Amino acid sequence: MKKKEGAKEAAADVDLPVLIALGKQVRKLRMAAGLSQHQFAEAAGTSHTYMVSIEAGIPNVSVAMLDKMAKVLGISIAAFFPDAEDGTEHIDPVLSRMASELHRVANSMDSRRDTIATILDELESRLKKRKK
Repeated sequence: MKKKEGAKEAAADVDLPVLIALGKQVRKLRMAAGLSQHQFAEAAGTSHTYMVSIEAGIPNVSVAMLDKMAKVLGISIAAFFPDAEDGTEHIDPVLSRMASELHRVANSMDSRRDTIATILDELESRLKKRKK
């Protein structure tokens, strides 16, 4: 019973204005980078639906997801919290777009590399069976 009460208290402690402000900042940074929600979600390795909810300030976003999004945009996690910054970090939209594209290509290459490795393993397995 105490675990459930603790979870309810933790959920009640979530400061919704903070999540809404975070969502607005994510949207602002994504748009400055010239990315659609679909492009940004794909590059960050998440679904479009989840990205929409982040920008709406609904979910309590993990630090890991903030890190992925920051890498896609080519910024630090601190950029998602402008009130906490000293205001010296500026976003270069061209560099941000390049970082996003490179991240998307890297994700795509990893997927293809895994597929090629699976095909090679299958071929080797079949060749071994034929030799026997």
